[in-house]
Amino acid sequence: MERRLLHIFLFCSLLVFVYAGGASARDRVETGRADQKPALRFTYGLEWGCLTTLNIAYHRNYDSVEGFRINAKNVEWMFKGNGQVLAHVGCDIGRRFNLSLYSGYAGMLGSRVIPVSLRGTCLVGKNPELPGWLVFLDGGCHFATDDRVGVCGKMGTGYRLPLSGRISLDFLAGLRLSYAKLSFSDDYGQVSADRIRRNNNFATSIEIGISLAF
Repeated sequence: MERRLLHIFLFCSLLVFVYAGGASARDRVETGRADQKPALRFTYGLEWGCLTTLNIAYHRNYDSVEGFRINAKNVEWMFKGNGQVLAHVGCDIGRRFNLSLYSGYAGMLGSRVIPVSLRGTCLVGKNPELPGWLVFLDGGCHFATDDRVGVCGKMGTGYRLPLSGRISLDFLAGLRLSYAKLSFSDDYGQVSADRIRRNNNFATSIEIGISLAF
């Protein structure tokens, strides 16, 4: 399962970067500057949003209080919402592609986490200076307040409204896949770490948000 998610994420990353490279080349040709490198421009901003967890697929193998082994696999469906606020810094590479580092504070599956991720965003409209659609791909990790570390990746789309030559407002929606080792309980209470042999948890969430970029 872990390898399959990694392969999907890497394949989508390749598609975004290939599209961004082709779009930048077209821009240089159209403006008669094919012999010049794309300009780099420093960017920063804030993003607010909410995420809703739809399901958790888990595989838990542990020793019971009685001493025998329990192997549990299941998919739990839910509708659990949380909020997040993120800050980002990065740079524009050419007219259509941006690469930025994101971090902030978010709620996830009953825990408070600090996400850290790298996001590539590509404008797909004919003229990147006008309002238009974008796609993005994001991957990184999250650090929980109880010292647990997880991995997450997301992909999505959005609509950009340029407010001035320097400021833009993005409306975003995406699908996120997360992996973490979550605490869990049996009939006798929370299962202690010394009894756990496998604890894999994969969560699927949808996100919506607003980003203000400078």
